[in-house]
Amino acid sequence: YKSNIVTITKDGYETKAVADFRIRQVAQVDPFQVKDQTVQAANIYLSEDGKTAYVAYDIAGPGFGGGVQIIDVSDPYKPVMKAEMSLNDTDIYDLIQKDNNLYLAGASETTDKPAFMEVFGLRDNQSFDKSVKQVLVPSYAATGVNLHKDKILVTSGDKGGVLSEINQSDYSISKSHNVEDARDVSVSGDKVAVIGATPGKVYTFENSAQKNSFDIPGATIPVSQSTIQLEGNIAYVAAGNGGFQVIDTDNGQVKYNYKPSKGITNGVSYNNGRAFLANGEDGISVLEKGADDNFEVLGKLNLEGSSNVVLNKGCLLFAATGLGGLTISVIEDSRTGQSCYNPGPSPSPSVEPTTNPSTSPSVEPTASPVPTTSPTVEPSSSPMPTPPPTSCSNEQGFIGWYIYDNKTAYETVSNPNFTVDFHGDPDLFYYEPSGARGLMDPAMDKKEAFAKLERYVLDNVDRMKTQDTFSYDTTTTLDTFKEATYTYALSYLYVPEGDKSKYTIEIDGVDDAATVLVNGRIVGNMILGEGRKVFDLGATEDGTQNLKECRNSVMIILADDSKTQKYIRGVKFLKDGQQINQLDPSKLDIQ
Repeated sequence: YKSNIVTITKDGYETKAVADFRIRQVAQVDPFQVKDQTVQAANIYLSEDGKTAYVAYDIAGPGFGGGVQIIDVSDPYKPVMKAEMSLNDTDIYDLIQKDNNLYLAGASETTDKPAFMEVFGLRDNQSFDKSVKQVLVPSYAATGVNLHKDKILVTSGDKGGVLSEINQSDYSISKSHNVEDARDVSVSGDKVAVIGATPGKVYTFENSAQKNSFDIPGATIPVSQSTIQLEGNIAYVAAGNGGFQVIDTDNGQVKYNYKPSKGITNGVSYNNGRAFLANGEDGISVLEKGADDNFEVLGKLNLEGSSNVVLNKGCLLFAATGLGGLTISVIEDSRTGQSCYNPGPSPSPSVEPTTNPSTSPSVEPTASPVPTTSPTVEPSSSPMPTPPPTSCSNEQGFIGWYIYDNKTAYETVSNPNFTVDFHGDPDLFYYEPSGARGLMDPAMDKKEAFAKLERYVLDNVDRMKTQDTFSYDTTTTLDTFKEATYTYALSYLYVPEGDKSKYTIEIDGVDDAATVLVNGRIVGNMILGEGRKVFDLGATEDGTQNLKECRNSVMIILADDSKTQKYIRGVKFLKDGQQINQLDPSKLDIQ
């Protein structure tokens, strides 16, 4: 979490905007790693109710890798990471959500044609379910996705780019329109607008037919980002090296054009008379609309990272800042009275500076972030070798998940007593590399083996996922039934003293297998195709009681025995059938 006033600065002279328009950066979500590379935040979509943010990630430059994060922003001051999907061989460039589906646009090295649109099912719009349908589209990469009536609209480019109309009913492509280097698509009422590039061009469509097309300045940099936002007949365009443009789509007139100091505008978000421009390394420009579609440049926001995309909705401001990840800010606007600045007592009054435009013509962003006691946004990637305390009070909940994805393929054929001969075969866990043999070796003491397994995960953990509902997706390339990869997820479940409730763990699905271990005992296994499954954490396979008061170690090992998907989805703890949540470590009695 953060609590920084991000002031608007304007080179050369002061601006009245400093007095009536305040932005507070409240959170930053760090990007994750794929194939030892840090992915970059590429795009953002906010649900219609404004409570959930969906963030797309890709790898900059050649090669493929990316994913999606789902973040609960119903309280923007305490955003919660709900689910994350990491993909070793796929870039995600754009996304949009409707009902219980997430529509993804990207490129993958696993398909015959790299460009694709994929419909991915969601559970309660906050966790991943399963892929519904993947549709391949022309050219190298699917760059934009939107919904219009009964169609899914997808742009793809660069060479041989098109706008594809895909039926939502059966996912067939009903029509394709040639749009060279198509980069983004926007919808307003019955109208559709697309920005093409190299050279820049805006296209409009109505009733599946092209209506107009206009050449525009800029958008001539190959393999780069441009976006478009259509409001009625006016298109707000981020045209790369053509800057920000306001275009009348009835006649092609460029009514306004602004270029930032470094000349590049990657993204635009227009809302309530103000335009926010994502200008790469030049930060985010803030412009206010005046008479005759002219804009006053209020200044710029200096945020960490390179600004790829910006999204303003209500009082929330999101910025995808490349390797800087996702920033979440809130706006207090005395002009409109709009504000979501109501976090209760400030965590640090000293971060609230006094801003006087008459004496502060150029104010740099305020200083360092203020940590909270319970960070719930996807945080550090550094190892955490020390488990939380064993002592507790009357608090219930859990701390986790500690994740270690060992990407090495291990042989699974050397012991005839443990033969892997079907997808998800429990014999897979005998070959996991911690030395604990998945607690399956009868010659090993299970308590000692589990202690070794737990230490192995804590010594190697590569990320921490603080999620109430945990999901993990990736891809692998394996020789079926002859080798496997293993991912470990460790959590600590706290049971209050004297609590006789029934504690369970629910898993929506796995590929190919998962085993659930609690306090050194095997609770049960799950394999591909079983569907949602609930495990009683208090009883093990031999019927013995397993849970104890205070801290319980819960381990899930995910094994994959064949290419290409590997996942575990919808993992949650339940008490008497009701989901329980992350525990604030400060509420534990640490001796």
